[in-house]
Amino acid sequence: MTAELQAKLAERISQEYFLSEDAAKKQAQEAVQHCPDLLQKNLEQWAAGEPLTEISIDGYSVPMLLALWHSPDFLGAMEVLAEYLTGDRDKAERRIWRTRR
Repeated sequence: MTAELQAKLAERISQEYFLSEDAAKKQAQEAVQHCPDLLQKNLEQWAAGEPLTEISIDGYSVPMLLALWHSPDFLGAMEVLAEYLTGDRDKAERRIWRTRR
């Protein structure tokens, strides 16, 4: 499934972020490797062009961040939530709210 997901993800990244095929493949590989298990479903949904499920992490979710930021930056939202889950929560929260300004 990972190779299939990476291929779909690379295609979507290339389209949404206007990256070359090689750059999109690298981004897809990193996204799959660093995606917390809890957010795997959102990664698969976005890659397939499906609506995103609200997966709440202490009140935050990918769709919530995208709406808060008024931005389609899915990878950025995933990165911030991954950091919130596995890293420095205070730093992640600052990133969440700083991006809003």
